[in-house]
Amino acid sequence: MFKYRKNERVLVLTDSKKLDIAEIILDESTEVAKYSKLLEKEIGTHDGEEPSKEIAKEMLNYDVIIAPTTHSISHTKAKVTGKILEDEKVMGTCHIALGSSLGFGGKVKVPIHLDGVIKKPTIFVDDEEIMRKGKFRL
Repeated sequence: MFKYRKNERVLVLTDSKKLDIAEIILDESTEVAKYSKLLEKEIGTHDGEEPSKEIAKEMLNYDVIIAPTTHSISHTKAKVTGKILEDEKVMGTCHIALGSSLGFGGKVKVPIHLDGVIKKPTIFVDDEEIMRKGKFRL
């Protein structure tokens, strides 16, 4: 499912509702990664919240962070690194994915999944500019 390097430290961050998925990811990561940890915490009440200071501090100790959570998290102090699973969550970027969604609970079954991250995008929704050069306009 994911590709880990032998020297990487992996954090699987989850909540009680997604624990079963997180445990599968953790099992896979422990086969390859240098160190893997599962951190189960109730995370936010709606999508896009910042992680708590405690969680954000813990995240700094890892090379790879995978977060199957009920509500998405946003880490605005994150930087684009070239690792798509991290980069797609950086504030001021836009993530687009095409292809299979089976790996994360979707129904689209095709032999490929492609991700892309746009740095500093300008985005329009229904003819209204909501982001210009990576800055929200709402």
